Amino acid sequence: MKNMPYAIFIYLLICYSCRSPHQKKPVFEPELILKSVDNRDNYVNYYLKLSNDFIAYDTAYNLITKEKFLKALSSGKYLPLWLKSNDSLLYYKLYKLGPNVDPHFTLSFKQIGETCYENYKREGEKFPQFNYIDLNGHIYNIKTVKGKILVVDCCL
Repeated sequence: MKNMPYAIFIYLLICYSCRSPHQKKPVFEPELILKSVDNRDNYVNYYLKLSNDFIAYDTAYNLITKEKFLKALSSGKYLPLWLKSNDSLLYYKLYKLGPNVDPHFTLSFKQIGETCYENYKREGEKFPQFNYIDLNGHIYNIKTVKGKILVVDCCL
């Protein structure tokens, strides 16, 4: 009996930390994201991290795989909504775009989804053969970088 308050505290802590995802709210309301091109671009550029690991939900807050999430997003019918959380994990939920949404917005989310889905499918593949000589004459290829960390910057 003496440990009863402690047991109740532990029980409440477990219940709070395992609460339903239905209680997760979006960081930004979809209407705000879809209000203007600037809002959409800012959201995409600063808040979409779909190449990172994340926990994915469908429109009804059912847990789904990242692959299923990205495949659905590539249809152009959804907005990936970033959900608030009290931990360091990323949570995204599919938000169904209505028929009155600007077609440019649906196209941009479709393109984002397609790109992310294609990249996701390539995870784990072997890096293709390459041969590169830097300005100092150092040779880089699969053999010379084996076992080393390789950072590839594809920006132009």
